[in-house]
Amino acid sequence: MLIDAHHHLVIDKEICPYFEQYAEKIEEIAEKYNIDYLCIMGLGNEFSHFGGNNAVLKLADRCSKILPIAYVNLDSDTPEQISVFVDQGFRAFKCINPKLPYNSDVYIPLYEAIAKTGKYIHFHTGLQGSAGGHVDSSNVRPVLLDRICHLFPEMPVIMAHLGGMAWINEGLAMLNYHDNLFCDLTGGPASLDSKWYKSYACRSELNWDKVVFGTDSMIGDFGEPFDCYKEKIEFFNLSETDQDQVWGMRIAKLLML
Repeated sequence: MLIDAHHHLVIDKEICPYFEQYAEKIEEIAEKYNIDYLCIMGLGNEFSHFGGNNAVLKLADRCSKILPIAYVNLDSDTPEQISVFVDQGFRAFKCINPKLPYNSDVYIPLYEAIAKTGKYIHFHTGLQGSAGGHVDSSNVRPVLLDRICHLFPEMPVIMAHLGGMAWINEGLAMLNYHDNLFCDLTGGPASLDSKWYKSYACRSELNWDKVVFGTDSMIGDFGEPFDCYKEKIEFFNLSETDQDQVWGMRIAKLLML
């Protein structure tokens, strides 16, 4: 099974000229790589190049390989909105670019509502430079997920980008500390030389039991992050069973497929 757990919909035609044929492009690339599903996440209005929740739902109607993930605006959505997202067919939740740190008291009711659904939250971690308006990357550090994981130990949490290049060691440490915390290696962590993960600079061993595959790319660029994961999996000499978990079985369980 192959599932891309981290995918966004680019709606800017200059960046993604095949936007209007995105569903057809998915089918084309899916046949080449034997992709079962793509978890496509909506984003907020501050991300002008990317589609929001409604655009993701519309695309999901056109392509059975899409599992829609709802963007939750931590600063404006209410706990009641979580039930609406579930009724609309969203399979999990995405959080990014909050005005306050992820672990702030004001966000706890939203996390509580999500925990009750049994679905997971995919948190952006690391530097974020693509959003317009308010941006404060210190609000999305990996360590801020510590309180959330403690408060809701039954709620799966995915740490996108393993903390990013700014806080990758912080992310690695966090990954080994919470049973309900997982990560993808999208962005800098995927492009790092595999030897780095065995070097002195890497202060905590990468726990492959917590890793899910993701690309954080347009479907036409699927091959590059796929190859980065493949190279690392081969470098670490993962068993076939462990490889299956990384490529799709682990996220399939979190998605309750």
